[in-house]
This record gives sequence, C-alpha cells and structure tokens, in this order.
Amino acid sequence: MKVYILIIGILIFVFSSLITLNIFFQQSLQNEMAEQFNRQQLLLAKSEASNIEGFINDLREESLFLAHVLSRMEFRKSEDYRWATKEVFRGMKDIRTSFKVFDSKGKELYVEGDWPPPQIPDDYLERAKSLQKDHAYVSHDIKGVYAVAPVYKGLSFEGAVAIRVFLEDITRKFLSPIKSGERGYAWMMDKEGDLLYHPTQPQMVGKNLYRADSTCFKCHASFELEKKIIEGVAGQYGRYLAPSGEDKILAFSRASIGGTSWIIAVSAPYSEVTYATQRSMKLYAWLIISIFLTTTIGAMVMVFINRKRIQAEARVRHQEELEKERMMHSEKLASLGRLTAGIAHEIGNPLTSVFSFVQILREMEQDEFKKESLATIHFHISRIADIVRQLSGFSKMPAVEMKEWQVNELIESALSLVQYDKRVKAISIVKELNSEIPKITIDGNQLSQVFVNLILNAIDAMPEGGTLTVMSSIGDGEIRIEFRDTGVGIPMENLAKVFDPFFTTKEKGTGLGLTVSYSIIRRFNGHITAESEAGRGSKFTVSLPLVRE
Repeated sequence: MKVYILIIGILIFVFSSLITLNIFFQQSLQNEMAEQFNRQQLLLAKSEASNIEGFINDLREESLFLAHVLSRMEFRKSEDYRWATKEVFRGMKDIRTSFKVFDSKGKELYVEGDWPPPQIPDDYLERAKSLQKDHAYVSHDIKGVYAVAPVYKGLSFEGAVAIRVFLEDITRKFLSPIKSGERGYAWMMDKEGDLLYHPTQPQMVGKNLYRADSTCFKCHASFELEKKIIEGVAGQYGRYLAPSGEDKILAFSRASIGGTSWIIAVSAPYSEVTYATQRSMKLYAWLIISIFLTTTIGAMVMVFINRKRIQAEARVRHQEELEKERMMHSEKLASLGRLTAGIAHEIGNPLTSVFSFVQILREMEQDEFKKESLATIHFHISRIADIVRQLSGFSKMPAVEMKEWQVNELIESALSLVQYDKRVKAISIVKELNSEIPKITIDGNQLSQVFVNLILNAIDAMPEGGTLTVMSSIGDGEIRIEFRDTGVGIPMENLAKVFDPFFTTKEKGTGLGLTVSYSIIRRFNGHITAESEAGRGSKFTVSLPLVRE
C-alpha cells in the first residue's frame, strides 16, 4: 500500500511540477512577447513623434521663409500674397493651411484660409516683436498649430506673418493610420495633460487628465501611468487597466513643439499580444492534465484491486500483535500481583508497629521541634500505608459478579457520581449515547469503577476547563465507549506507558488506576486503548464484546 501511495505521490509531484513549469514558462513567454511588442510600439511611437516634430520644424522654416520674402519685396495686392503662399505650401495638399499678415501695429494686411475664433491674440504680436530676425515662435491649442515669424526690413520691425495648420489634419496624417495589432491605436496629449487626439474617444479631446470627471474614465480605469509619463517618472513603456478589466500595454515618445511637447502613445490589449501563446499553452496544459488523470486513475485502480488483500493482511497482523501485547501485559500484571501481595504482607506488619510507636511518641513528646518532626514522619508513614493498601487491593482483585447490565445506564451512573466534584464545575459534558445498545453480561460495579476512573482522569487533564465527550456505539460485534477530552494531552513518548503499573504524571497519583482498569476490561474479554496528542486532548476507548466467550 505504501509503495502505491509513494508512486501516486511521485506522479502527482512530477505532473504538478510540469504544470507549474508550464504556467511559469507561459507567463515568462507572454511577458517576453509583450516586452518585444512594446519595443515595436516604442519604435512606432518614436518614428511618428519624429515625423510630427519634423513637420512642425518645416512649418517654422516656412514661416521664416515667408517672413524673409515679405521683407525683400513690396506686396501691395492680395494676388501678390496669394502667389507667395501658393508657392510655399505647394507640397501641403493634404494639410489645410491658413495664412495671415499684419503690420507692426497689429492691423491685418492679408488673411487667407480658415481662422476660427479666437483670432491670434495680441500677445502673438508682442512675442513676434521680441523675436530676433530669422527666429520664429510656435504654439498650439486644441484646434491647431501656429507658427509666427517677424518681418524686418533692415533693423526696422514691419510686422509679422502667421501660419496656422489644423491639428485634426496633423493627427489624421500621422496618427490615424497607426494600427498596433487588431485593436491597438495611437493617441496624443500635451505635457500639461490635455488630450489632443484619441481615435475611439473623440469627445474627450480637450479634457485634462488632472481635472478628470466621471466621463473621462471610458478607456482608462485611472490615469496614474499617464501622470507618471507627464511627470517624467515612468519608463518608455508600461501597462494600464481599462474599465472593462482588460490589461493594456503602452509605449510613448515625445515630440518637441516650440516651448512645449506632445506625448505620442501607442497602446494595444495585452491579451491580443499573447493570444497565440495562450492558445498553444492551454492545449499543452490540457495534454499534461489528461496524461496525469489517466495515470492517476490507473494507479487508483491498481490500489483498489489490491486494497482488500492488503487490508486483510494488515488486520490479521494487527490482531496478532494486539493479542501478543495483551498476553504480555496480562502476564506482567499477574507477576506484579504476586509480587505486590508479598510486598504488602512483608511491609504491612512492621509498618503497623512503626506507625503505632510514632503515634505514641507524638502524644508523649513536649518539645515542639520533635513533635513537628514526628508529625512529618507520621504523614509519610500514612502515605506509605495507603500505597501498601492499594497494592494489596491490586493483588487481590475481587471476584466478579456477572449479570446483565445496560452500558448506557452505567455511564449515566458514573457521570452522576462525579457531578458534584468541584473540579467538574468548569467542564462541559457532552453525551452521545446510542439508545440501541443491548444489555451485556458483565460485572456492573467493576465496569462503573473503570468509567469513573476514566472520567476523573479526563477532568484532571483539563484544570482550566474544557469539554468531555462520552460516546457509545456498536460495530464489528462489540460495544465501544469513548471518553474524549480537550485537555493537555499525553506526550507521544508516554502514550505507550499509560497502562503500566506505577506510571503516572500526577503529583499525588500512584499509577495504578489505569492498570486496574485495564485488568478489569481484560477480565471481560474486552480491551482499552489510548490516543492522544500533546496540547490537543486525549481519547480512551473501551471495547466490550456483545457475546461473552
């Protein structure tokens, strides 16, 4: 049996290790795939950030070129300005561009394209005045990007030229085409936390994540990662949780836009990146589990086939060992009985004389010290006399008076005898007695003595209180009576010696109570066993045959 259990244990360990390694390998592979995918996203984000930054730099250069052209030529008609802008923006067919020229006092000289309110603020002109020749100023809002360059003729500030491109056109050209997997996309915000572009949540454009309300949490459960990105404490990629509970991976890069910067982020669902791995690993895991279950079931069938034979052999060996143990114990008790009878006789007579003389000396002595010494001698001689009487009683077991008794009634009688003991006050007694137990032929007084002894031992084991459970049952042609306590228990090294004569752990015990109980039960062709665990209580079981041999 142990071999089969060992084999099953080894199989379970091996397959558990395989499953654990499979899970570990799967997680490692998924993390590695996500890492590689994030690196690809990072390259994509950097590429688009570089393209946008290059486009904005080109826009700045175009504004400087226009300012240079205006400073060299005399433009008096709208056609002249239109010709200049047409030549400059010939290559921007897919980007809507607006153009405006104003003089040094802010008067508009020429306007081309769409300039939705608000118009260029006055501080743009002031900023243009503060710029040196061949320098331009770039800014943006949620609608567009502005490039402003001063127009100088010699050292004289003559005005400024402003170019506006729609932010919607920039994102459509550079960010809309980006697809990261099946459901991945790119989005953009500035370094202040304002959302500039989002393909799936366009209604959120213009909102700030530091002032987010309930409407802002549709694609992100929180903005902790984004805040770290803005504050510069995040790496170049990370993971965040969507409100749907879906884990997403993200990579980002920055594009410098004048005095500020834009953050271009590319995100994709984690499950999409690792889907192929999960599917293959799941198949592999099911294959391992199937092999494990098949092997385990086969081993269990083998165990079941041999179980009855092994149990029968074990039962026979146990009965033989138990019978040998009972015979050895009975022979030990018989020898001990003969020995104690002789000891009690030889010690008892001289002890009586010593006891009498000590008593006489106590009554005659006047010296206090001698009286106290004689009192001590008297006490210990009394104790020796008690032990001799118990030895005498042990060696002369009374004759049994056999008749029919109801075991449950004897249990109730024993419990009633101890109910007024002061040690019982803190003990809760639980009775689980089988009412179908028939009468058996025994000596009721001696069996009651055994029950009282076991109950008192259980009570002594619970000095701080506890529960004593007394249970009677029928099975395998015998009656079983169990006494379970929740006391201090018996250490394993002492458990085999509890029925030995003179073995006790009590300060005032003689170690004969359980020995006598064992002898009584054996006289009834029964047996008594002890089970215990230190600190968790003990259980003593008395088994009596239904039919007396």
